[in-house]
Amino acid sequence: MTNFFSEEPKKEEREKIQEIQKDFRSAATQLNAKYASISMKWLLIKFGWVPSKKDKEEVHGKLIFLSNNFPRASRMRGTNDPIMKNDQAIETIKSKLIK
Repeated sequence: MTNFFSEEPKKEEREKIQEIQKDFRSAATQLNAKYASISMKWLLIKFGWVPSKKDKEEVHGKLIFLSNNFPRASRMRGTNDPIMKNDQAIETIKSKLIK
């Protein structure tokens, strides 16, 4: 997520991209499922042992964002730099989930 793929990915790169996309989407789905299964969540949130619903939703969104945002060589410019945006998404995920 912090390296870029060629503009016309070869078969191996496409397979790697699809695998990474699947993993990020799976992580987002698992996050929602695990979060929904937590009992007495309000108490765990109060103690800071579980992220708030808002934080969980933000992390879910960032995981989906990462699954769809693959850097390509031609997109490596300025403030729209996908590697920079991916790095920011990763930092957000870490800050919301790791306390």
